[in-house]
Amino acid sequence: FTSGHPNVVQRIGRHLIRGINARKVRQITVNDVNAVIEDPTFQREDFLNIYWERATTLEKIISLLMVGDSAPRTLAGVISALADRCTLEPGADEVDEALRHLVQLRQILTLTPSGYKFAVEAFPRVVAGTMASSDLLLVLADRYRKESGGRSDL
Repeated sequence: FTSGHPNVVQRIGRHLIRGINARKVRQITVNDVNAVIEDPTFQREDFLNIYWERATTLEKIISLLMVGDSAPRTLAGVISALADRCTLEPGADEVDEALRHLVQLRQILTLTPSGYKFAVEAFPRVVAGTMASSDLLLVLADRYRKESGGRSDL
């Protein structure tokens, strides 16, 4: 679930300790772990916010677009999805940089010979379980337009 991200592991641990302290028992079970990771508040506050902490608006948009498509994505496929689903037309260099950041800095994606796919396997499930990604796409696309001065073709 965590893909080894130390901050996410730490936050799961914090929630587990709070739970056993509240119940006054000194035993943690798999059910306790599952209850934490299935909690929508944990998923949004402690999982997504960690992975998206320093992500740009475009990086967030790209990761949301990829949630709906389990196949690896190419640069051209991401550019097409940005235009079709968000009416955004950033340059190929900007999208390429965002994809590389999602691999190198954010470690959300991995690059395979056939394209980009999620390195954090739980990411699509968490997004689907915590929010209406289509609503968030609308908000983020609007934010991206404002950040780029109203232009969609940076």
